[in-house]
Amino acid sequence: MLNIANLSFNEPGGRSIRGLRIAAGTGAITALIGASGSGKSRLLRAVVGITRPVHGSIQVDGIEIAHLTLRQVVRRGLAFVPQGGMVVDPLTVDENLELSARAGRGRIDSRRDEVFALFPALTALLDRRAGTLTARQRLMLAIGRAVMTRPSTIAIDQPSFGLPTHALDEVQRAIAGLRALEYTVLLAEQNVSLALDLADHAYVLRGGALVASGTAEQLRDSDAVAEAFLG
Repeated sequence: MLNIANLSFNEPGGRSIRGLRIAAGTGAITALIGASGSGKSRLLRAVVGITRPVHGSIQVDGIEIAHLTLRQVVRRGLAFVPQGGMVVDPLTVDENLELSARAGRGRIDSRRDEVFALFPALTALLDRRAGTLTARQRLMLAIGRAVMTRPSTIAIDQPSFGLPTHALDEVQRAIAGLRALEYTVLLAEQNVSLALDLADHAYVLRGGALVASGTAEQLRDSDAVAEAFLG
């Protein structure tokens, strides 16, 4: 369970977000949607400890993490998959997974079965160096690395970024699989169709402000969503 209350923070260039309230439930996918520059990725960076908030609360399973570093946040059970994935290029796929397990809360082999169930294709790539992977394979590995830290909550930023259309179905199945495994998933995504197909609940951001929220079905034909993208 992830709870964000009255969150405010500033970033260089005068961009700011003020007073956001967001709740993401266990075993559910909560989406942040909005046009480029709306604040989705900025919010995720604050949640995972990259940007420090000036005010507000961020709790993971009742534990306050608002002023922790990214490393400390991972230890509290929140994993982050940034836009484009985050892998260590010189290391093999297997070494990347092992590294993440050591950085997190579980034994090295504790989550491998989950990773390979989500991404069977990774089993054939274990000896491949991460720097040689395609964008789709890098994203699979990045999500796999997040799972290996043994989190309760996974924040994923723009998973469709840079992917060909034919790869989106596999990504969608994998993220839906995280819900089936009872993770709390907070998803920032500009592809509204993909986000609402996945999400149980969604929040619409525009100019750093929350302008609407509701179930995916409630928002699918919402004027607020159209205005957030078209102005």
